[in-house]
Amino acid sequence: MNLIFTLWLCISLPILIVLYILGIFFKNGYLLKHKALAKYYVLPKCAGSYLCVSGAALAIVCHGESPLSHLPFWVLILCFAGDFFIEIHIMAGGIFFGLAHCLLMVYALTLARLHFYSLLIWAAGIFAALIVFRKNIPSMGRLFIPIILYITVLTVDFALALTIVRTA
Repeated sequence: MNLIFTLWLCISLPILIVLYILGIFFKNGYLLKHKALAKYYVLPKCAGSYLCVSGAALAIVCHGESPLSHLPFWVLILCFAGDFFIEIHIMAGGIFFGLAHCLLMVYALTLARLHFYSLLIWAAGIFAALIVFRKNIPSMGRLFIPIILYITVLTVDFALALTIVRTA
C-alpha cells in the first residue's frame, strides 16, 4: 500500500504542477490567443479535479473497499462534473455543484442527527447572504430564485457540517 501511495504522489504532484502552470498561461490569455489551443482552456482545471477524484478512489481501494459505495466519492465526482460544466454553462455547473452539496447533506445526516442549532445557523447564513447581496438583488432578475436556492443549499450544508462536530 505504501508503494502505491508513493507512486501516486510521484505521478500526481508533477502533473498538478504542470496543470497549475498551464492554468496560469490560460488565465493570462497566452494560450487563448491560439485558436487551436483555446478550446482546451478547461482541461487544466478539470484534470486537477480528476486527480482529486482518482486519489480518493485509490485511497478507498487501498483500504479494500469500492469507491462507488462511498458518498464522499460521489460528491467529488459531481464536483468534477461541476468544474467542467460551469465553464460551458454556469447553470449546468451550478446544478452539479448543488447536487454535490445535497449529497454532502445526506452524508452529514448519516454521521449525526439533525439539531436545532443547524436551523439557527442556516437562518443566520441566509440572513447574512441577503444582507451582503442586498444591493445586487434588484439586478439579479430571473436568476434571483436559482441564486437563493444555491445559497440555501450552501448554508444548509454549512449548518449541518458545523453541528456534526457538536452532535456526532
